[in-house]
Amino acid sequence: MSIKHRDINDLVITALESGISYWAVYADTTLTTVGDDYEYPLPFDITTFDDKTITLTESNMRIGILLAAKIFGLSTRAFTDNHDADLADAAVQCALFGGIVYA
Repeated sequence: MSIKHRDINDLVITALESGISYWAVYADTTLTTVGDDYEYPLPFDITTFDDKTITLTESNMRIGILLAAKIFGLSTRAFTDNHDADLADAAVQCALFGGIVYA
């Protein structure tokens, strides 16, 4: 199953708007309009509360989604189709850190 750009975009929007604010102090991006959709264009930097700055890319988000889906025992499709703020947070953490660091 391939992870589509729209899947990544949906997870990034959910993460930035409601999932990662307890560990991320700043995301260097702006919500933009693309056709009829909105997105936070990748790549962009995320700064943590402990002053680490890491770049989120489409490539590391694909890896993060696969890893987070595995951690939660979900297929990739179930993960992307039924995500909430917690799953979006997990995908971003897996993308940036290779696992869930902040809980």
